[in-house]
Amino acid sequence: MGGSVGVAAGVREGRGMSTPRRVVVLSASEALLATVMRLGALAGAEVEAAHSSGGARAAWRSAHLVVVGSDLLAALAAAQLPRRADVVVASARALDEASWRAAIELGARCVVSLPAEEPTLLELIGAAVDADQGTGTTIAVVGGCGGAGASTLAAALGVTAARLGSAVLIDGDPYGGGLDVLLGAEQQPGARWPDLAGTRGRLRSAALVGTLVEVDGLALLSCDRSGSVELPEAAAAAVLDAAKRGFRWVIVDLPRRFDPAAGVLAGTADLVVLVVPATVRAVAASSQVVAQAQASGGEIRIVVRFGGSGQLSAAEIAGALRLPVLAAVHNETAVAAAAERGDPPLHRPKGSLHDACRAVLAAVNEGGVAA
Repeated sequence: MGGSVGVAAGVREGRGMSTPRRVVVLSASEALLATVMRLGALAGAEVEAAHSSGGARAAWRSAHLVVVGSDLLAALAAAQLPRRADVVVASARALDEASWRAAIELGARCVVSLPAEEPTLLELIGAAVDADQGTGTTIAVVGGCGGAGASTLAAALGVTAARLGSAVLIDGDPYGGGLDVLLGAEQQPGARWPDLAGTRGRLRSAALVGTLVEVDGLALLSCDRSGSVELPEAAAAAVLDAAKRGFRWVIVDLPRRFDPAAGVLAGTADLVVLVVPATVRAVAASSQVVAQAQASGGEIRIVVRFGGSGQLSAAEIAGALRLPVLAAVHNETAVAAAAERGDPPLHRPKGSLHDACRAVLAAVNEGGVAA
């Protein structure tokens, strides 16, 4: 069990990791230029236009995505520009053989027909916008039985992670009462799951980062108390993907009974942390949760919660569930009092809960999960 392993804080990051991305459109067609400008605005990209091949060389090297109109294909191919990735050809008409050859010479990844394939071009621009975003580390937390303290650990992990870099806490349990209540943020403005339930496909990370509730530097996506929203699987996948592109740390609080959305949230996690009270009944209940998490493909480690006498040891729990124990937490008066007041846990970096959070983050950060 030992003490916690330290996590090097390094340079503190901002809340989100989005940066402006340049898209260059090369065409003399005002209609094409207007279309790409409009789609670029939707994707949050900076779009620059060049009306001829003369000024293409500098843009060719520096842009994150180049959209070439079919009207300039021949001129650009003749300019013998160096091969580069992320070149898209856009055309309002079918390409002839010469134009196809020019597109191949330019190394174009695809040809989109406008206006029919505007959604495809928007998707490509959106991918370019987020292309150099980091891939956040995802940690899912689930209780082995009711009242295990998983939500408290998830919230504490989020608070700890936010001190090390950008972090988001995602509430994956629509019947848990809402993590905003646990963090005292139920009155704060910001998007909650009902606002994102219709999300499909690729969600731009900046669009997610800028809309969430914030608690002491921690972004929060909470369920609410309406009881009307089951988390759709497609929305869970889109939101999690955007969160991983927009934040250094993504902490997910899972329900004990996995629905399809919970399966998505658990299956893409770098680590699933199972909170197990040190009792025989809790261990028996935890075995069913372990089976669900393993079916989702998650790597699982145990955090044991001690809270009385005559309890099982960490070694006995590890043996019964056939999983390693990563850390232990003990009942702490300060943590319980903070929850009753609606204050975030871990106002002060001390105690077993703080040590457990540092151990979990260190295990993932140092690649110790697969050991």
